[in-house]
Amino acid sequence: MADTADKRILWRCRRGTRELDLVLEAYATQAYPDLDAGGKVLFAEMLELQDTRLIEWLVYRRSPDPRYAAMVAEMLRLQDGDRNPEITAQ
Repeated sequence: MADTADKRILWRCRRGTRELDLVLEAYATQAYPDLDAGGKVLFAEMLELQDTRLIEWLVYRRSPDPRYAAMVAEMLRLQDGDRNPEITAQ
């Protein structure tokens, strides 16, 4: 994360909720740098969502909006390490 835009994304990952901060910051440092332009835009859009929605997806593992499903699955994979994340139906 070298440039200003990437640093801004990392700052936006700090939500004030420890659970979200850990997941979002891990994704921002480990996966975000390798995303293509479309993926980076999608992640930035995801960061605009309400914390309650992100908590449902990333903490309670409820099914995310299809648009974000692959990104959420990758975030959970990074959080869980080698374990398979389970996403529950809403």
